[in-house]
Amino acid sequence: KCGFNCRMRYAIEQIRTEVKPTSKVYVTEFITDLFTEVNRYYDAVGSEFIPDVPSGTFKDGVRIEDVTSLSLADQSVDAVMTFDVLEHVPDYKKALNEFDRVLKPGGKLLLTAPFDLNRDQNLLRAEYVNGELVHHQPVEMHGDPMNPEGGILSYHTFGWELVDRINALG
Repeated sequence: KCGFNCRMRYAIEQIRTEVKPTSKVYVTEFITDLFTEVNRYYDAVGSEFIPDVPSGTFKDGVRIEDVTSLSLADQSVDAVMTFDVLEHVPDYKKALNEFDRVLKPGGKLLLTAPFDLNRDQNLLRAEYVNGELVHHQPVEMHGDPMNPEGGILSYHTFGWELVDRINALG
């Protein structure tokens, strides 16, 4: 009856388990019911992404952030919550570095993304080469609340390489 899908219910359960109620958190979504719920219990900053709009800009009341270049201050949040977003970031390593930069010492990263348990290395689906989009795998589009008609391109299917990268950041 809550209106959440399974991803959102799981995310809320993990947030309540892992993050203290007095925490300042950054969520890589803003226009969703999940952000509304998180914002009820935490000091939350949420954002959406629009290409070519600078991080920290507000457009129609929505905060815009590029997760590879966040406008948040260093060590300013207790938790970063990103659910089914990282696969849509061409340079996911830069995004992880930004999450690490804005997290306070001992902070938590709560993350979900498509993951292949049988894959040691990430599958690169698409990338930009000299400013041109190159597809290495068949195009995979996912739903996008900011672009419900067109969806959003998935650049990666993650394997254990992602876990190694996160562990290396600490």
